[in-house]
Amino acid sequence: MASIKQDTAQLVPHLFRTEFRKITTHLCHLYGLEYLGEAEDIASETFLAALESWPYKGIPPNPAAWLYRVAKNKAMNRLEQKATRRKVEAQLPAVELEDIPYPEAEGDQLRMLFAICHPALSKETQVTMALRILGGFGLDEIASALFISKETIQKRLYRGRETLKEQGIVLEMPIGIALQERLLQKGIIQKQRRN
Repeated sequence: MASIKQDTAQLVPHLFRTEFRKITTHLCHLYGLEYLGEAEDIASETFLAALESWPYKGIPPNPAAWLYRVAKNKAMNRLEQKATRRKVEAQLPAVELEDIPYPEAEGDQLRMLFAICHPALSKETQVTMALRILGGFGLDEIASALFISKETIQKRLYRGRETLKEQGIVLEMPIGIALQERLLQKGIIQKQRRN
């Protein structure tokens, strides 16, 4: 029993670093970016559920798949509470435990990166959201790294989520000229000089 508790205590933080961002982005991919705040909450609750369950029931054979399944179930429960489950279920593909982790996870994360680094958000908010959502860092860690208060971090995250909702920003890759403009803005590419 003590060994399972120790194994859980070591495994869950590692999985948090590798899977939190994937679970969050996948939930947003399924339900929409307007649920970003709830997706983060559900992902966090999923890891708490693992810490509570695994020491007593044992670590599942595929811990990542377990986390995705629990997160999806928690998301469906929340949607049911909001009386929107029927609408969302009609749009969802059937997901089997064997399909998890999802093959599109990396693509979802790239789309999430473009969404949270949208020009409608301040640079400070973009950095904060990237650290929280894609980096999986806690509020205290971000506040410490950026030398600002935890309350400021919470406000940035809240305002960022609200801006994403208000602007109707979706999880998608910009293409063509829109992609070039975004990359130019970030200094990732430079305008070609004409001779």
